[in-house]
Amino acid sequence: MTTTDQTTEHEQLRQRLCATLELSANTDVDALVRIVSDIAATRTAQNQLIATDRQRAETAAGLRLELREVRRRAGSWFHVAKYLVRQRNRAREQRDAARDQRNQACRGTAAAFEQAAELRAELTETRKRLDRVGQQRDLWAAAADEHQQRADRAEQRARQFRAERDGARQRAEALHLSLTAALGRDPDSPRVLDRLRRLVRRGASG
Repeated sequence: MTTTDQTTEHEQLRQRLCATLELSANTDVDALVRIVSDIAATRTAQNQLIATDRQRAETAAGLRLELREVRRRAGSWFHVAKYLVRQRNRAREQRDAARDQRNQACRGTAAAFEQAAELRAELTETRKRLDRVGQQRDLWAAAADEHQQRADRAEQRARQFRAERDGARQRAEALHLSLTAALGRDPDSPRVLDRLRRLVRRGASG
């Protein structure tokens, strides 16, 4: 605001007070103008604080309506000043409340970041554990495959042994029958069986 504007506003306030309050010639109008100017400055500062709020337009409109109503009813600068002081205090309370909310939001954000960091650390540890479990599972699978291969080889040797045993049994039966036919005796006679045992021992040792 320029010096000319301030002078014009000062003169307007002077004329308004003189007309409204019907002041006498001895009244210190300049002092009243300074008081009202201070009140106007206080109101301007209060409006600037309210301007930071999201509902600045609605609040300013409500304040203008209330201020006109107070001016209409009061008819003197004292009630206006008292009203402006109340409004200034209310604006300060709103500003403090907004600051507290902002600080609380900042603390909540910091706590959320800390919790996210803890969760990331837990996730990393869980992934490491899963990797170790996967490695152990692969080792178990390899061991199971090896055991299965051993079992298959053992089963194969068992089948081979049974085949060899069955072949030896068939050869022994054939030898028994051929020996019985050659001797012309009963296959179950002691002499035939003794002769068969000697042949089997001789074949095993030879």
